[in-house]
Order: sequence, then structure tokens, then C-alpha cells
Amino acid sequence: MKQSQILLAAVIAAAFAIPAAHAQSQTDAAKAEQSAQQAQESAEAAEAAATAAEAKAQVAEGEAQAAEGQAQTAADASDTAADAAEQAAEPEEEEDN
Repeated sequence: MKQSQILLAAVIAAAFAIPAAHAQSQTDAAKAEQSAQQAQESAEAAEAAATAAEAKAQVAEGEAQAAEGQAQTAADASDTAADAAEQAAEPEEEEDN
């Protein structure tokens, strides 16, 4: 009789423990799903940030190339002006001779 009471108590305890364990596993599953969703959202945000950074880098590269072109144009104009000044000064030297 004693063993049957112990066995009955164990079955009753297990019967109460099963729904609690099931509820806990559902809670754990919901937390895992929420974490996975947050990870997915973070990955999407990181990808969007990387795309934006790449676009900014391309714009900066274009601006750098434009600036380089302007600098070359300015250098060419400076050389042309120096050549013109030198040519303008040469006839004056010849006239003095």
C-alpha cells in the first residue's frame, strides 16, 4: 500500500509538472523566435547601413576625381599664364637690346 501511495503521488506530481514544463518550453520558444526576429532586423539594418556607406564612398570618389580634374585644369591654366607672361616679357627684352 505504501508503494502504491508513493507511486500515485509521483504520477500526480508528474501530471502537474508536464503542463508547467510545456508552458516553459513554449515561453522559451517564443523568446528564441523573438531573438531570431531581432537578429534578422539587425542584419537588415546592417546591410542597409553598408549599402548607404558604399553609396557615400562612391559619391566621395566621384567628388575626388572632379577635384583632381579641377586641380589639373588650374595647373594647366597656371602653366599657360606663365608661358604667356614669359612670351610677353621676351619682346620687351629684345626691344631693349
